[in-house]
Amino acid sequence: MIGFGVYKDLNWEDLSLEYLYGLSDSNNVLAIKEIQRRTSLSIEEQKVGFGKHIGLLWIDLDISYLNWIISTMDPMSDKALLANEAIEYKKSIQDLDLIYDKQHTYEDDEVIIQYD
Repeated sequence: MIGFGVYKDLNWEDLSLEYLYGLSDSNNVLAIKEIQRRTSLSIEEQKVGFGKHIGLLWIDLDISYLNWIISTMDPMSDKALLANEAIEYKKSIQDLDLIYDKQHTYEDDEVIIQYD
């Protein structure tokens, strides 16, 4: 839990990387540890650290919002990179769903009826 500044009472995981980088420039050990922790996370685990979507997973954001982030941010910013990664993830999941729908038949379903 943050005990100072604008983000007082938020969890470290809810802060934007830009803010954490600013804190790490001041040798804030907790900010440095949080940056290191995040670099090992997959996109499915990455949380938004800014705005009205703070704390939500990047992959749960609407594609139009992700595209807006990409179009308005520096392309090399963490926000734009994460937005791009979230879009790629969503596309890969959508592709898998399409493949499954084409290969799946109703006879493949196993029906289980449970009586109490």
